[in-house]
Amino acid sequence: MKKTITEISSKDTKSKKVTTKSKLNVAAYCRVSTESDEQMNSLANQKEYFEKLIKSHEEWNFMDIYYDEGISGTSLKKRDGFNKMIADALAGKIDMIVVKSISRFSRNTVDALQTIRNLRNHDIRIFFEKESIDSNDIKSEFMLTIMSSLAQEESQSLSENVKWGKRKIAQKGFVQIPYSNVLGFQQKGKYGIEIDREQAKTVVLIYDMYLHGKTTGEIIKKLIEDGTPTPTGLEASHWCNTAVLSILRNEKYCGDAILQKTYTKDFLNHKKCINYDAFPKYYVKNNHEEIIPRATWEYTQELLEKYSKRSVNVRYGDLIFCLACGSKYRRFHWYHKYYEETILSYRCLSKYDKSVNCSNIKLFEKQLDELYHETVLQLLSYYKKELVEYFKFTIPKVIKGKRKSNRIIKLLDNMISFIQSDYEYYSLHILIKKISVHPDRTLEFTILNGNIIKTSIPKYRLVDHYGRKKTSGN
Repeated sequence: MKKTITEISSKDTKSKKVTTKSKLNVAAYCRVSTESDEQMNSLANQKEYFEKLIKSHEEWNFMDIYYDEGISGTSLKKRDGFNKMIADALAGKIDMIVVKSISRFSRNTVDALQTIRNLRNHDIRIFFEKESIDSNDIKSEFMLTIMSSLAQEESQSLSENVKWGKRKIAQKGFVQIPYSNVLGFQQKGKYGIEIDREQAKTVVLIYDMYLHGKTTGEIIKKLIEDGTPTPTGLEASHWCNTAVLSILRNEKYCGDAILQKTYTKDFLNHKKCINYDAFPKYYVKNNHEEIIPRATWEYTQELLEKYSKRSVNVRYGDLIFCLACGSKYRRFHWYHKYYEETILSYRCLSKYDKSVNCSNIKLFEKQLDELYHETVLQLLSYYKKELVEYFKFTIPKVIKGKRKSNRIIKLLDNMISFIQSDYEYYSLHILIKKISVHPDRTLEFTILNGNIIKTSIPKYRLVDHYGRKKTSGN
């Protein structure tokens, strides 16, 4: 078959309808990096200037002035005005954007070029007034690359200068508190710190509840019920475990301050890193008026340390095994709407993540405490003499601190006192090697000497062990 070539005339093609706009829809973008009076005046002047500029061109339709205040130009995150402008432009609402300079548009080379190219691909122009660069001109690509790189370099230089200044201030012991994130303080003068009496009530409440044995979950419930805003000013529903622990651990509440806890590694993403050894840290003691007495704060730190170790090393989570599927049990926190307390339960991991079809039961921590208590009583009646000698030999190896281990050994001479004391709680890992849960509701305590004590697991009614919440009708 002979190959043929035929020219297609433009008359043979269906031409698309092209609508020419008589006027361009033009918007402007303004940005200032701080919220100082001087910068705010600058923003107001920029907005007024660009509105007049756009309206002075007969071929332009004034659309809007988009702006961001108190926001850095090194990232597109949190720049709500900028991101709305780009979205509106891509939606066809804007044909052209006017900006004072490339540095106002973005101080991040990659972000600037990607955004400019994306807009240009959608036939949207950007005009940078200071540099007289029109993104519609393909020859401007090279200039845009150079100028945006210079803007990024300038921002990096400014960032390094600010960091250097902060380090010098830290060396001199000047404390600057991030008041928007720290509850209970307000600024007084340039470096002065004074107590915000109203906010301080919340701080005192948190410490008081914790020292009276309340869990962080119970503290959170109280704060939510009272409608107490978070340190960052969010609604009460945003209170979380991290926020409460941060207040309990913050040395500023006893009048001290640790400087340079964190540092910014990358000036473009502003991500803060914990300062382990990148820069020197400084501890400033008695810097400002305390909200929490020093002795109370120090005791709180001891309790936090004690309970953190207890949760990792002492409780049942790493001891319990499911004999139905071989998996470990794991502890879960349960905030029930009908009960005042946080309910701690242990569940088979395989059953929880549904990796295995396991039907074994869950256990409650209070239930385990009771069963363990019965096991200890049984052990003491069977192996009293042997156990006392074993304890006296083992305790000094397991319990750190000679005074504490001696106190426990003395308690062994009076078995009733031992059973009633808090040290039964600490003896768990000295006594028990493993706890096994049978599918037939049998619990096996394997003692370190190899002996096994079995006990049946009774049905457990939460209402008998956890206080019900009082209803408004009561």
